[in-house]
Amino acid sequence: MIFNYSTQVIENINELVSTFIELRGWVFRGHKSDKYILESSLERYCNFCEYSSYAQSIEDTMISDFKSRAHLYLSRDIIPDTKLGWLSLMQHHGCPTRLIDFTTLPYVALFFAQDGFDSSAGSDMCIWAISNKFLETESFNYLSEKAGLNVNYKTFALNKDRFFDEIFDRGGHPIIISIEPKITNLRLESQSGLFLLSGSYDKKFNNYFVPTEEKSTHARKIVISSRIVNDVIRLLMDTGINNRRIYPGIDGVGKDIAAQLKIQLQDELKNLVVERVLY
Repeated sequence: MIFNYSTQVIENINELVSTFIELRGWVFRGHKSDKYILESSLERYCNFCEYSSYAQSIEDTMISDFKSRAHLYLSRDIIPDTKLGWLSLMQHHGCPTRLIDFTTLPYVALFFAQDGFDSSAGSDMCIWAISNKFLETESFNYLSEKAGLNVNYKTFALNKDRFFDEIFDRGGHPIIISIEPKITNLRLESQSGLFLLSGSYDKKFNNYFVPTEEKSTHARKIVISSRIVNDVIRLLMDTGINNRRIYPGIDGVGKDIAAQLKIQLQDELKNLVVERVLY
């Protein structure tokens, strides 16, 4: 499985909105720098060693360690019964895993692209967009033809946890699969989140993506100019995508107050500069 991706540079907010409408049905991930690559937290943690040689043993050790302790903090009705379930739970609580967070909502990805963005760092915001239809079709066809999956697509889609354990995770398959965990959490639900991961320890996530000059692709790197960061923030405010939506609970309230203060201070500084010029 290979994704040829095109790069689109966004210079104004109207073009960004139009792009989101065009890519309806895709999945998205926001980065606060266009220099960042698509990689899992496990890949980042394994930068000190050869990933393909050590990633599986490191992952197995972490899962075993997490399982041995997690039961002290979890009620019985939310204890996972599949490997994928455990990986999802570990991802939520900060353990490095092969899972990469995506969302079905482009504005949620935009929120993460601007959250913590530093315009003085010399980079632009970025959103990665992938056709979910292409991803699902390619992964299902591959598993059906080469991995012994012998069910229809609906059955596959409804039982990915089971097929992950029985087929996908056992063969080192060089494909990406999308996952929506059966046992979710409030934050994942609020962010309309899902996970993407590579089926092979021999192939890092970013290696599935190859740049191309073609315009019609199944993946796109959307680079958003740092010059429109304030327009981005106001667009998110207008669409109701804020810290309270992304981070349910009191943490979201605190983050939202800080974000509003930042906008107010920027507006006051801009007005002060204008006044000095005019008067």
